[in-house]
Amino acid sequence: MVGELLRLFRYELWANRRVLESLQQAATPAKAVELFAHILAAQEVWLARLRGQDSSVLPIWPAVSLEDCHKTLERLESAFQTYVESLNENILDERIVYRNQRGDRFENTQREILTHLAFHSHYHRGQVAARLRDAGLAPNNTDFIQYLRVGG
Repeated sequence: MVGELLRLFRYELWANRRVLESLQQAATPAKAVELFAHILAAQEVWLARLRGQDSSVLPIWPAVSLEDCHKTLERLESAFQTYVESLNENILDERIVYRNQRGDRFENTQREILTHLAFHSHYHRGQVAARLRDAGLAPNNTDFIQYLRVGG
């Protein structure tokens, strides 16, 4: 399972880079950048929780520029690679206790959180693509099967 999670997060990083490339086109809608910033912010929040850190101070919908997103993506690539590579089967089902941005207490396993992250990002990447298409722009294909086709 650890190998599959590592593959999934390599896909995540690839797909996020592809979205960033799409957003660097002229006349990118502000809402598309906002959605991408949310994807990255949520990943930062969940990574903090997985590390046992307080995530309540991190914004979930930050008002940031595309350049800020680029810097965040670079930081997250390294952090998630290190985190996922440190996993082993014994800890995937360990429960993590955390508080959301409102301070509500929750508990999930690392496996559940990592799975959620992949689905959450995928959902919002679709929204970004729709915003780009609405603006007459062509978003990059970020489908998992496309990732596999190009050597992922």
